[in-house]
Parts: sequence; C-alpha cells; structure tokens
Amino acid sequence: MINPRSPAGSPSANAAVLRPLFVRHVHELLYRGYERLSASAYCTAQEEQITGDLKSEIDKVLDERPKRWMIHYFSAEETPVSDGTTKGKRRRKIDIQVTSSRFAPRARFSFEAKRLGRRHPVSIYLGTAGLGRFLCGDYASESDEAGMLGYVQSGSLDDWSTRLAADFGSKATELGADSAGIKAQQVIDQLPNSFWSIHRRSSLNRMIRIYHTLLLFH
Repeated sequence: MINPRSPAGSPSANAAVLRPLFVRHVHELLYRGYERLSASAYCTAQEEQITGDLKSEIDKVLDERPKRWMIHYFSAEETPVSDGTTKGKRRRKIDIQVTSSRFAPRARFSFEAKRLGRRHPVSIYLGTAGLGRFLCGDYASESDEAGMLGYVQSGSLDDWSTRLAADFGSKATELGADSAGIKAQQVIDQLPNSFWSIHRRSSLNRMIRIYHTLLLFH
C-alpha cells in the first residue's frame, strides 16, 4: 500500500492514489455539480456553455464543502496543456480538470466532454477530438486514468449507452482497447450510465483507463 504522502511519481504510485478513492471523489463532485443544473435547459446548448456551467456548479459545491474531504479539492475549466512546443492561445485545453492537494504529487483527473445528439454521433466522441486526445497523449500524458463526458441532448441515456458500446466494439483495435472492450462501471450509484475502458498509448508506452459518463441534457 502506498502512503498518500510518499514521494511517488511513478505510474504505479499514481494508480494507487487514483484508484479507487480519488476517482470516486471526482465523480461525486461531477454528480453534485450536475444535479444543481436544470438539465432540460441545455438541449441546444453548445458544449462550452454546458461545461462552463457544470464547472461553476462544482465550484459552488467545493465552496459549501458538504463533506470534509472536499477541502483538498479544486476544479479548473479549459486548462491549457503544456506540451513543450505549442504556446499561448494555440495550446489545447482540457475541458474540466479536478485536482486534489491531499496527495504528493498532486492527483489530477481530466475530463474531455462531447455532445451526443442530432449531428453529434458517437464517432465524434470516440474520434481524434474526443477520446483520441487521451489516446495520442495530448491530454493526461502523466496520468493513468481520465474521463470522457457525453452530454446527451436527444434520446435516452440507455439508447446512447447501447450506441457507445456498439461503436466502441467496432473500433476497439483502432482505439488500442484491451480485450475487455468497454464495460459498465458505476463509480458511484448516482451515475448509472457509466463505463470504463483500458487503452494502450503507444506514443507514451503506457496504458490509460478511461471512465465514460453519460449525462442527460434535455
């Protein structure tokens, strides 16, 4: 068992920190922020608006601190990625990043969000501007875990869960997924339409576990 305060920067140490306590905390913050939104008001909203409002509500939860552990957490929206080459406004930005100061080094969890609905198919969610950001190493290059958010703006969560599983299965090799594919995984009970998948990132020579969460916005 790795001590949370151990000087650990290795992939195995980060995994021990993130799994399962940190991931559970991150998803509880996600849910608590989401439940404060009027989801039906976002049926035609752009991804940036939904993400901005969701992050704002997460911040309110952290300000109120209904649980003691939240004192160690903070969130950021559109966090610029430092890749050593791209500078200034041209840098790619992580949609939402949750950080905990409880651990050393600090534990960080990145979310990339994509709309799901008319003209917003699963192929975009799984594509180079969605899940692909993590797989190529642009995002969360130093992490072993990260998250994808699907903002469902038409249809049911169950329908989109089925589509996600089907499309993922047909592209598993392309996505570098392991033999388990994408599996149902409830990190917390309040988020039933959630999954995880494990991928090889050849450019980084390391694996990443992706937590997929679908949220209704209509």
